[in-house]
Amino acid sequence: MTEYRLVKQENVLKDLDPHLQRLILDDRAGRPLQAGSSCVVADAEGRPRAEVVAWLHKPRQKVEGLTIGRRIGQIATGTVAVEDIERVRRQVKSLKAARTVRPALGVSVPEIHADRASLHAAFPNLDPVLDGTGVIVGVVDADCDFTHPNFLRAADDRTRLLFLWDQRGPQTAASPAGYPYGRELDSARLNESLSTLAPFLTARYRPDAKGHGTHVMDVAAGNGRAGSPGVAPGADLIFVHVDTGVSKTKPAGNSLRLLDAVEYVFAKAEELGRPAVVNVSLAEQTGPHDGSFPVEQGFERLLKKPGRSIVIAAGNSFDRRAHTLQTVRLGDPVRLAWRIPNQDTTPNEMEIWYEEGSRLEVSLVSPTGQELGPVRLGETHTIESGDGQRQGTVIQREKDPNNDDNVISLFLDTTMDPGIWTVVLVNPNPQPVEIHAWIESDATGTALFESQSTSMHTLSSIACGTRPIVVGAYDASDPQRPLMPFSSSGPTRDGRSKPDLSAPGEPVQAARVLGGVTSMDGTSVAAPHVTGLAALLFQAAGPVTNGRIKQALQASARSNPPANPPVRRRRYGQGCVDGVGALQRIAQPAPGGGIAIGLPTIPPMPPVPSIPSVPSIPPAAPAPGAVPGP
Repeated sequence: MTEYRLVKQENVLKDLDPHLQRLILDDRAGRPLQAGSSCVVADAEGRPRAEVVAWLHKPRQKVEGLTIGRRIGQIATGTVAVEDIERVRRQVKSLKAARTVRPALGVSVPEIHADRASLHAAFPNLDPVLDGTGVIVGVVDADCDFTHPNFLRAADDRTRLLFLWDQRGPQTAASPAGYPYGRELDSARLNESLSTLAPFLTARYRPDAKGHGTHVMDVAAGNGRAGSPGVAPGADLIFVHVDTGVSKTKPAGNSLRLLDAVEYVFAKAEELGRPAVVNVSLAEQTGPHDGSFPVEQGFERLLKKPGRSIVIAAGNSFDRRAHTLQTVRLGDPVRLAWRIPNQDTTPNEMEIWYEEGSRLEVSLVSPTGQELGPVRLGETHTIESGDGQRQGTVIQREKDPNNDDNVISLFLDTTMDPGIWTVVLVNPNPQPVEIHAWIESDATGTALFESQSTSMHTLSSIACGTRPIVVGAYDASDPQRPLMPFSSSGPTRDGRSKPDLSAPGEPVQAARVLGGVTSMDGTSVAAPHVTGLAALLFQAAGPVTNGRIKQALQASARSNPPANPPVRRRRYGQGCVDGVGALQRIAQPAPGGGIAIGLPTIPPMPPVPSIPSVPSIPPAAPAPGAVPGP
């Protein structure tokens, strides 16, 4: 066996990115630094240099030893000789090695046939190539880096964002008209902020470094000034930062604010006479999963008008063991083992749905074997400790008003013991009762069914409506395009086929907060590919209905069936999205061949008027809690 020992290194700067420390130690040990590996590139004379991202003390600061490529406020990208790394680090606020991740948008966008080369090859007479010009892409998410170059116009470095609505905070004079909370930043205010040395401070909007929404927006519509372009790089942008401000377990917002956000984007687009597509890469697990959820019904109504589309991530719960489907028969109770891990410090929730006209009794057995119940239909019980403190709640609601079905809701507070809680369901009648149970995701996402879990019906509960386009995820880096193991499965609880189609959801490189790129995966990444493509379809066909957009996408999807076709339909939907195929189905033919553009040319945005300087204001409090959705 190999014998190991630890050797302490004293001769390298400790206040330095570990990746750069390793690079220095390799160089001092005489190990070759190969260009093209990790963060190493070769200069004009073939000598190795490290690609780095620096956070400067001042936006225009000169740093001896650092060759700057691009400046984005105080963030600069560039290269440095290995022997100069420590000297450069001492002059800047932060210095990080560039990290290689694959695949990038340069892989996933060509994979769906929506890159410039694919579009030009399919429509050689179309000039300019479709890029989403004249269409608004709305992103409802969290943490928008409006300073990122991919969201700035190349001609003048002004913002591509028409509006940024930060939903956090109470109503003020800056709240958007008709919405009693949050702050609205229009393009003029954003451009004024961009002209200052501290744009986030000036705007009083500071995105979290995780930057989920920044990444999502880049996939849909980034212009590629840093990295590869997204699907609709010519679209205008509206971003809504959703947040409850109530619970750290649901940082992505509640259903009311989500619906407000989508409506807000469409209202702005209507004022401007533009078609719009809204991306929702957020998720919720509990709910009826039949399209009757109020937020889903709101989506249905919003999509009745032409020139609008909504794209929703299917969810990442296929392998999370968060759903079960069981049949409860007379004399044969069903026992659901609900594991709460020791490290789970968040509240936990389970919801059980079953058809109206049926009747079940539910009991809860603690990890030590104490049985609580039964709770019968129409009853509400609190769980209390010996000193009278409430520890949880069990509710059986009869005939939910949205679908008339019955629902059992179980809530365990943070103070309840970890371990396996057993939910016992008893049917007192001879007619069998089918139940669906879901465990809600939270900041930890670790509660699960110890056994009996099923991977079907694992869609996000806001992704079960009829009209929105729901997107699953496959691995575009594999020629066989296998499904990602997390990509949620249909059908809906009422038996409809979902998702509608699928898109790349493997780790994709796209914009990160404070410049550069980062890698994320999930149906969160898959959905904005389709969002960007919907923008191209609106540009090609004009303000058609969402139904036309959806039909073109589904009819042209590439089939890649596994051995079991029903499995494919439950997770791929109609197949892998195909940009060129969808455009060929929806666009009007042009005389002499090719396609005709359905939207008129949109003139450039006018110059931004001068706005009085904004006094220095402390940064807004960061959003509470964890990363959003799928």
